[in-house]
Amino acid sequence: MFNPQFKSIGRDSIVSYNWELGDQTISSKKTLSHQYADTGSYQVNLKVITSKQCSDTAIRSIQVYPIPKSSFTVQNSCENDIAWAFSNSSINNRKITGLYWDIDGNGFVSGTDSIRLNTSLLGEQLIGQKVISDKGCIDSTYSSY
Repeated sequence: MFNPQFKSIGRDSIVSYNWELGDQTISSKKTLSHQYADTGSYQVNLKVITSKQCSDTAIRSIQVYPIPKSSFTVQNSCENDIAWAFSNSSINNRKITGLYWDIDGNGFVSGTDSIRLNTSLLGEQLIGQKVISDKGCIDSTYSSY
C-alpha cells in the first residue's frame, strides 16, 4: 500500500496534483492510497502546480514486496492423543522471519514450524498461524481441528 504524506511550504498554494504511480495509474487527487497488483519496483512521479503557476516534480522509486502465504496442516487425532500442526508457509524470493501460532483464540505466540496441540478437550478447536516476511509483510490463516 502506497500512502504518501507531504505539505506546501510558503505562501503560494498548490492548486494541481498530477500523480503517475508507475503501473499506468494516474490521479489528480491531493492525497491517495494505492494498492499495486504485483511485486516489483515502481517509479512514482508527482507534479504540483501552484496558484502562481510555478511547478515542481518529485520522483521516487518504491519497492513492493511479496506477501508470505500462511498455510499449515493439522493431524486428525483422538482425545488425549499427541497431535501436531505443521507449517507449510511459503514466500517467493524472500524469507519468512516470524512464525506465530494462536491456539483457541488465546493470542499469537512465537513458534517454530510445528506446534503440539491440546487434544484433551472434546469437540472442535481453533488454531491460527501468522507469518511475517523479512520485509514486514504479514499473512495469517485459521482452521479447526
